[in-house]
Amino acid sequence: MLDRHGINYRWIDIDSEPDAVEAVLRLNGGYRTVPTIVFPDGRVLIEPSLRELERALTDPASAA
Repeated sequence: MLDRHGINYRWIDIDSEPDAVEAVLRLNGGYRTVPTIVFPDGRVLIEPSLRELERALTDPASAA
């Protein structure tokens, strides 16, 4: 989805980056829920459906 929309992103493998695991746990109330998508403006989507992700990409006000 991100590639299709031409969105630059950084893929982080939480199994190989301990700091990333901590961030995911903090954002998800202690759960290792992936994907966790953090937008540059601070919005976060947790396990979004393709529809939710597309909505967030086309309407920034829709993700919280």
